[in-house]
Amino acid sequence: MNAQVKRLMFVVLVMVLAVMVSTTATQFFAAADLTADSRNTRTIYNAQGKPRGPIIVSGTPIASSTPLPSQGTNKRYQRSYMASDGMYSQLTGFYSLQGQSQGLEQTENEVLLGQAPSQLMDRLTQMVKGTEESGGAIELTIDPAVQQAAWQALGGRRGAAVAIDPKTGAILAAVSSPSYDPNALATLDQSHATQAMEAYQKDPARPMDNRAFGGHRYAPGSAFKLITAAAMLSSGQYTPDTTVQAPVTIQLPQTERTLSNIDHSTCAGGHPPLRIAFALSCNTPFAQAGMNLGQDQMQKMAEAFGFNKSFTMPLAVTESIYPQLEGDNADVMAPPQLAYSAIGQYNVQVTPMQMAMVAQTIANDGVRMQPYLVARELDSQLNPTSTTAPKRVGEPISASVANQLTDMMVAVVNQGTGTQARIKDVQVAGKTGTAEVGDSGRADGWFVGFAPADDPKIAFAVVVEGDQNGVRSLHGADVAPIARDMILARLNH
Repeated sequence: MNAQVKRLMFVVLVMVLAVMVSTTATQFFAAADLTADSRNTRTIYNAQGKPRGPIIVSGTPIASSTPLPSQGTNKRYQRSYMASDGMYSQLTGFYSLQGQSQGLEQTENEVLLGQAPSQLMDRLTQMVKGTEESGGAIELTIDPAVQQAAWQALGGRRGAAVAIDPKTGAILAAVSSPSYDPNALATLDQSHATQAMEAYQKDPARPMDNRAFGGHRYAPGSAFKLITAAAMLSSGQYTPDTTVQAPVTIQLPQTERTLSNIDHSTCAGGHPPLRIAFALSCNTPFAQAGMNLGQDQMQKMAEAFGFNKSFTMPLAVTESIYPQLEGDNADVMAPPQLAYSAIGQYNVQVTPMQMAMVAQTIANDGVRMQPYLVARELDSQLNPTSTTAPKRVGEPISASVANQLTDMMVAVVNQGTGTQARIKDVQVAGKTGTAEVGDSGRADGWFVGFAPADDPKIAFAVVVEGDQNGVRSLHGADVAPIARDMILARLNH
């Protein structure tokens, strides 16, 4: 055999081996991922022939597969969603024939298809018995009464509300408004689905943005004083009874600008104790404290509460931002910027989820829990295959500081800016926020807190965007009634 033939045989052998390796990798090692990938159109067409598992809230499917009229041996299923008004849309997302998906339909695709590793025995049982292939299910942590209360109270206004179980981190409600009808995107009529998607994407109200988790970040305004107060109390330089200076305005160093209290008024006579300055949401003492504490101390406290880090639960939560001293996104602040950051302005940006986490941590004696949305994964017979356990992820503040903050937050509701959240026989702890939006002339309103203050059952954050035409700004007092409705729903459920 001459050398040329040997070289040709070697090349052919290498090619055969390459094909074998590639096939093996695809068929065995990558098979599960490829099958579960929501963009796999073959899987999508195959999935139409078997029921995809439901997404369940308190025993009721909010997303399920409905059999279509019989088409001979080609049985097909249509994905349908219970709440066409959009109350759950930012959670479920949608699953469509076109290969597009969002929300839990995307992140939990493997489970809903019945392809998760924990569902192996279920798949084998179906195969042995010759029963119809069915996907698995997921059961959410959502309290439907709290979800409904938040949705109705927002009333179509642009904004979001998040509620968390303070002791476990379980998400009790997550509402983003306005929203969309996922049924319009899950239809088998591709033309109709395309038209619906284009309409939603062109809508200036951005109904497909998940405002609760990070489709949009907000300036927190005075709600951020929770972080500033935590840093102040933890520093050892302040107690709730420390007298602070609260003049109408303060002169900002290195600039001719001044920073003032809301409505340019003297706050509590100009020399209140810290607890009263917090209750009345005075700007000037907190701005001064931010400059005194410095960026390093403020950044460490914000990051201990979860800032500057994204996470999934399993939906993605966009990182909330406190300007960093170092790194790729470094934003070293001068004293004026420190002052504005301390009252939740400048480049401080948050998600409602992050602010609900702040409230959860204070309510839980300073212990931060990992938020989670999926309580259990279930097989096709709704038997549990996996259960989420609460997870402790940090302790930003001591129990003593958490108790001091709680007392200060109670004062906000009892005698300060949050009186609209009062509930008879229930002590509510809260913090209002008014956040200016650039130079638009409007402001967004916040209310963050928990209840009951002495034995918390719900921690929450609510934001409502001010009038888009700049005609009217919102204040925390305008938003507090939404939180009140959520509290009542939780306690009366």
